[in-house]
Amino acid sequence: MYSTGIGSNAQAIAFGIPVHELGHAVVAWFCGFSAIPTLWKTKIAESQGFVIIAAMAFTDIFAP
Repeated sequence: MYSTGIGSNAQAIAFGIPVHELGHAVVAWFCGFSAIPTLWKTKIAESQGFVIIAAMAFTDIFAP
């Protein structure tokens, strides 16, 4: 529907950026870092955390 101008930018912000940032967070989670995706930046912890690693192990052990 929108291909140029403000409509195109609004679509990129509303749909593209959150999905992109979620990708950064998922990779951080798989590497054992806690991460929170926000609209423009994914906040990633400076060091790996035991809770994230334990959560990933727990989901792997109890997955059907």
